[in-house]
This record gives sequence, structure tokens and C-alpha cells, in this order.
Amino acid sequence: MNRSLADFCHGRDNNFNLIRLIAAFLVLLTHSFALVAGTGDAEPLKSTLGLTLGTMAVDIFFVTSGFLITASFMARKNTWLFFWARILRIYPALLIALSLTVFGLGLAVTDLSAAAYLTEPATYQYLARNAVLFFGIEHQLPGVFTTTPYANAVNGSLWTLPYEVRMYVVIVAILTVSQNIQQRVPTLGSRFWVTLAALGSWGLIWGMLYLGHEPGKGLRLFCWFVVGAAFYLWRSNIRLNHTLALGAAAALIIAALLGRFELGYFITLPYLVFSLAYLPRGPWLNFNRLGDYSYGLYIYAFPVQQTLMVLNPDTTVTQSIALATLISLSLAILSWRWVEQPALRLKSHPWAIAAFETTSPSRI
Repeated sequence: MNRSLADFCHGRDNNFNLIRLIAAFLVLLTHSFALVAGTGDAEPLKSTLGLTLGTMAVDIFFVTSGFLITASFMARKNTWLFFWARILRIYPALLIALSLTVFGLGLAVTDLSAAAYLTEPATYQYLARNAVLFFGIEHQLPGVFTTTPYANAVNGSLWTLPYEVRMYVVIVAILTVSQNIQQRVPTLGSRFWVTLAALGSWGLIWGMLYLGHEPGKGLRLFCWFVVGAAFYLWRSNIRLNHTLALGAAAALIIAALLGRFELGYFITLPYLVFSLAYLPRGPWLNFNRLGDYSYGLYIYAFPVQQTLMVLNPDTTVTQSIALATLISLSLAILSWRWVEQPALRLKSHPWAIAAFETTSPSRI
């Protein structure tokens, strides 16, 4: 059956929750190597493919985020309701995790006295900077994780979140400005500008990789986000079927065998992500009944893994993966049930809709 991506992306019958949970686990796995060995290059795939599983997982997060965030904004047609929904998805769980980290974990493992730790300005700088996100994150708490192999890093996973929230602003700006331009020049609408951003950044990265240069993190994440957004805007023109998906997978394998994995990866990743999100049906969709535990797993795993190294400096990679998965997933389930899910219900609360609809909405 020759169906388009648009034919699949109605409702919630997809595998995004499962994909994101697997991606969060891959980040945990990569961090296990890094935190035990004390270097980010410790994961075996780094030397064989040029990428870690954690890097690929973050790319998957941003491709899916670009697609779903664009869909959300286009559906809401109101800038303030859109940002309200984004705030509810990111910040309640983050603020709880930060509070537990600073006033629970940090206080328990710091090398300083409790009084010194609680009166140290850097303690509150960590809390404030990471609670805002937009201007970057703070990695260190006073006296915390100073003796672990990967020393002084409290929650290395948080580095992607500033890029995520900035991209919300970027995509709203692109879609809003492009609408105004389209009123004057019909051919220069959202598709044109998002596609230009996607192809421009993708081409720049592809060229850098071909020449043997490593693209910066910001450029890489921007690229994947706008590529995801472009896939949504062109969803009616993109064919999605098992034959093309298998062809993309075969091309990636061939690229790896030829020693050009990263180049093949940059070509095939988005199509493979959306194929996995929509083509596997049946029992796979039952996973959605459990909830979305990926964000909680992502924000709790790193400090849990560092704590394991404090409690047992001889922790192996296998032990770190197993114990951190068990503990972090438990925290993620609690976060979803008691923080994230209740917060998300406020997206459609009558007072929120009434308050934001009185402001000037951005129509797309």
C-alpha cells in the first residue's frame, strides 16, 4: 500500500513513546561507559562507527521533537497556548528532579558540611540556571561527585535541554514570519523556509563530515530539529512503506561496511525514525498504555549513575547499566504518574484556554 506520512500521523497510534524510551536508555548505556571509565570516548561504537549510541539517541530525540512540535504548533494556532503546553511538558518534572538533586542527593554526597553546602552561592546557581535552561546549564554542585572517574558532573544529560527550548522559539519564529511573508509572496511559505533551513544545515554538516570535520553540537541539533519539522510540513508528499524502509536500512549497512557510516546515517536517519514510528502496528501500539517514561529516565539516569560510582567505585559498566536502569526507570514511572501526567492535564484546562485566547494568537 503506497501511503503517505500524512496518512499515518493522525491521532496517537504511533510508536514515539517506545522510540523515545529506547533512546533514553541508549543515553544511559553510553553514559555508563563514560562514567565508569572517566571519558566520553569509552563506548566501543565511538571508535568503530564514529558515533556513540547516546549521540544517535539525542539525534532521534531532536528529529522526533521537530516533527511533533511543529505538528503541535500548527494544530494549536495560538503561540501562547503552544508555549504553555511546552512549559508543562518540560519544567514541572525538571524542577522536581533539580530539587531532589540539590537538596537531597547533593546534600547527602557533598564533601562539604551541610552548612557550607547550603550557604554556597554555587548551589543556588546550579538550581537557578538549570531551572531556566534557555541560557545554558550548570554542571557542578559544590563538593558533589568530586572523586568519581567523571568528576564534578552532576547531570550531564541536561545539556540538550537548552537547545530543545531554544528550538521551540526558533520554529515558532520561522512559522510565524513565513506566514506573514506568504501573504505577500505565496510561494515563500512555511515549507520553503523550513526546507531551506533543513537542507542548508544538513548540506553543511554532510560536507563537513565528507571533509573529515566534526560539526558543532548546536548545528547538529538545529539540523535534526528542522529536518523533523520539514518532514511534517511535507508529510503528504513523503511515501512511507516497508520497501523504502528496508532500502534505507540496507543503505545504512552498506555505508557502515564502506567505512562511511556517519554519512549514510545523516541521509537515512529521519526516514528510518518515522518508519519505526508508524509502520510497526499491532502489539507495538499497546506500549502507549503504559505512559511516556522517556523524559524521566533521561533526567534522572546520570545522577543515579554517578551516585552508584560514589557508593561503589569498583562498579562495572554492566552493573551501572543494570542498576541505573532499575532505579532510574522507577523514578521515571513515579515522575510520569505524579508530576508529568498531572501537569499535562493543565494544557486544556478551561482557565488556561480562556486566559491565553484573550491574547493575540498567531495563526498559521
